[in-house]
Amino acid sequence: MVERFVPRGAGAVASAVASRAVSRGDFLRLGGFGVAGAALLPLAGCGGSGEAQGDSGGIPDPLNIGVIPAEDTEQVAATFEPIAKYVGEEVGVETKLYTATDYSGIIEAMRSGEAEVAWLGPLSYVLAAQRANAEAVAVQLTEEGTKDPTYRSFIITRKDSGVRSLEDLKGKNFAFVDPASTSGNLFPRQAFKEAGMDPDKDLAEATFAGGHDASALAAANGDVDAGAVASTTFESMIAEGILNENDVRKIWESDPIPESPIAVRGDLSPGAKEKIKQAFVGMRPEDVGEEEISPDGAVGYVAARDSDYDVIRKLARSLNLDAETLAS
Repeated sequence: MVERFVPRGAGAVASAVASRAVSRGDFLRLGGFGVAGAALLPLAGCGGSGEAQGDSGGIPDPLNIGVIPAEDTEQVAATFEPIAKYVGEEVGVETKLYTATDYSGIIEAMRSGEAEVAWLGPLSYVLAAQRANAEAVAVQLTEEGTKDPTYRSFIITRKDSGVRSLEDLKGKNFAFVDPASTSGNLFPRQAFKEAGMDPDKDLAEATFAGGHDASALAAANGDVDAGAVASTTFESMIAEGILNENDVRKIWESDPIPESPIAVRGDLSPGAKEKIKQAFVGMRPEDVGEEEISPDGAVGYVAARDSDYDVIRKLARSLNLDAETLAS
C-alpha cells in the first residue's frame, strides 16, 4: 500500500494530501504519478505596477504563478508572495499566486491554462514540458557565484534506527516526497534499483509525505525508518533548528541534480517570455526584502537551458516514469 502520510510536526501540505490514498497497483499502473491534478489553492494576490498595467506587452493580466508544494504551503506562500509581487511590478501586471496539494496539480494547471508561470522541480518541469509545453526560462542559484546550479538528494534515518545502508531498508518503512519529485522520488528510486532493490516490493511500506520537510520529519521522528529529502531543505532545517544533526544519519546522497527552474507556458508570446525571464534573472534578495528568493533558499536566478534537464529525462525513462506513460 502506497499511502499519503502525515508525520508528527508536518505542515499543511502533508495534511492536505493525507486523505488521498493510492494503492500500490494504481501507483505502478500510472508509472508512479497521479494523472488527475489536485485542486489549485490560491495563496495570495499581489499588486503589480499601477503605472505600467495599461500596457502588459502580451503578458496575461493577472499573471498566474504556480508553486509546487515542496514544503509547507504557508512557508511557500510566505517565501513566494514578495517574489510574485516583484515580478508583477517588473512586467507591469497583477500577479496571483497558487499552489496545489501535490506537484501534478501545478503541472495540470499549466496544461489547462490556469497558470502561466511556475516554480517547478527538475522532474516536474520535464513532465510539464511534455504535458503542458512548458519552457524553462530561469533556474535558481542557491549559492552565489556558482556556474553549475545543482543540489542533491539525501536519504536520512535516525541515528538510533540501526539503518546504515539502503540494503538495511529491506522490510522497513520509507517516506518518499511526491511522485513527481526529483530528489524525493526519482533519484531515490534509482538508488534502490542500483542497490538491487525494488522499493515497491522490498519495502514493507512506502509513503508519500507530501513535502521534503514532512519526509525529513517523518524520518527524524521515527515515524518511518528512513526518508528522502532535498539537500537544500535538509540543510535549511538543520540551520533553523528544526532538525538536530546529532539525531539523524545520512545513509545515501545522489550525484548533483540540476536546480529548480522557473517555467512559462509555451504559448506565451516571445516578448512575454523574455520579460518574465528578465524579471527573475534580475531579481536579488534585497529587491524583495528577503534573504532567500525561493522555498529552496535561492539567492538569485540565471537563464535556464532546457537541455540541462536531459539527464532527468534519461533517468525518468529508465524507470518508466514519464508523461507519455501518464497520458496513455
